[in-house]
Amino acid sequence: MNGALSRTLRSFALMGALVLAGSCGGSDSPTDIDDGGNNPPPVTVASVTAVTTPGQQPVGASVTVEFRVTGSDGQPFAGTSVAFSANAGTVSPASATTGSTGTASTSWTLGTTVGTQTLTATAGGRSATVSVTTQAGAPAAFAKVSGDNQAGPVGQALANPVVVSVKDAFGNPLAGQSVAFAVTAGGGSVGAATATTQADGNASVSWTMGSAPGTNTLTATHALGTVTFNATGQVGAPAAITKVAGDNQSAT
Repeated sequence: MNGALSRTLRSFALMGALVLAGSCGGSDSPTDIDDGGNNPPPVTVASVTAVTTPGQQPVGASVTVEFRVTGSDGQPFAGTSVAFSANAGTVSPASATTGSTGTASTSWTLGTTVGTQTLTATAGGRSATVSVTTQAGAPAAFAKVSGDNQAGPVGQALANPVVVSVKDAFGNPLAGQSVAFAVTAGGGSVGAATATTQADGNASVSWTMGSAPGTNTLTATHALGTVTFNATGQVGAPAAITKVAGDNQSAT
């Protein structure tokens, strides 16, 4: 065998040995090569921020609230779950997955009481909260509160005023509502022809009985309707003694 052929055979034998070593998981496998620390760390949630802020809303209203999730690389974080929770009312859905823009939203039906309500979005251990100040809704109920069926001396104001209230559909009082008052029977008068509801939703006026004993009536009218109050005028306390007849007679 000449020298050239011998060298060729030795080369093939060496190549075969290397291939066999690689197939057996030798340390020279490409998967074991040190990358020198150049692989980037995994992206995690860095922040959750509110995209929409509902501000002031009537009680019971439904609002859509959107949040954005940002990754540790500073880019929108898509495909992560966001959980929603509110201290009043309900949310639907209770969780959502962020889209390509890193945003997720939910519909929030606000609670029925006036005040501050909050909704929190949480993702990857990070969270953000939005607040809503709820106000009473539209007028829905007009009713008598007190002052009906009183009795008092004719010509004098009753001991207690007549009181009416205006509330929304959830029973929250409404301020600033105008109510008109008018005497409809028995004469007499009211302290004011109109009154405005206060923070407690109530409006009131004094009511003076007519000059004759008997039934007195008064109406209170709001855009929602009219209610009627009744009262009885009574003879007052003795105030004077007067001769009527029989004076200066004589006997025969």
